[in-house]
Amino acid sequence: MQLSLTTYHRSKPHHPPTELGASTFVFEQRELRLLRRLSARLHKLNQSEMTVLLEPDAIDLKAPTSCGALRECGIRLTCGDEPGTGSFNFVGRRERDGGLVFTDRVSIGKLSTASTALQT
Repeated sequence: MQLSLTTYHRSKPHHPPTELGASTFVFEQRELRLLRRLSARLHKLNQSEMTVLLEPDAIDLKAPTSCGALRECGIRLTCGDEPGTGSFNFVGRRERDGGLVFTDRVSIGKLSTASTALQT
């Protein structure tokens, strides 16, 4: 499944974000299982969110060209009401200026439903 997510840049913590365009990500069953496991872990540890750092080439993410090279890429997961639920978004830093780059959030539940529909 391919997701298209609006991507933003924030140069400083208190500055408003600037929209950069859409990022695309190819999302497979293994990524969905990982998100569910991480969400269950958040519940078990009684934490509300976590960021899992990834190598930039470990995920099939195509960011807008205006992002340039990225570093400190990761998935930020926010806990839902039940284990295995919640939402996530992609985060990283622009190599050239260290500004925060992030995408819109995606519900794990909606992604699970869409993934199941594609398999039938």
